[in-house]
Amino acid sequence: ESRTYIDWVNFSDDRRMPIIGPYHCTGWVSARHDNLGDWWYTIDKYLYEHFSRFIRRGAVRVETDGAVPNVLFRNPDGSEALTVANPDDHARRFSVERDGERFDAELPARSVGSYLWQGR
Repeated sequence: ESRTYIDWVNFSDDRRMPIIGPYHCTGWVSARHDNLGDWWYTIDKYLYEHFSRFIRRGAVRVETDGAVPNVLFRNPDGSEALTVANPDDHARRFSVERDGERFDAELPARSVGSYLWQGR
C-alpha cells in the first residue's frame, strides 16, 4: 500500500535534465535548456493533479491493460477511478470496458483524462 508520492524534481529542461543537479528526470515544468523563459507544463504535472483529485487514501490499484498508458484504482467507497495518459504528438482513440459496459473515448495529444465510476 502506498500512502504518498514524492517528486524530487519539479523543473527540468528539454533534455530532461534538472535545472540544478546531474540526474535525468522529468519535472512538472520544463524549459528549453538555452532559454529558461520558454517553458511549459509536462504530462507529469497533469497526472499528479488527476491522481490527487480522483484517487482517495486507501485506494487499491486494479490491474489494467490497453493501447494507452493507464491505471485504475478502486477507492474505499467502492468508486473506481481510471486515469489515462497520451504522451504522443497525436490524438489517441481507445475503448474502456468495465462491469459489462463499454465506451469509446479519445484523448488529444499530450493530455491526461480521468474517468470515475460510482460504487454500486
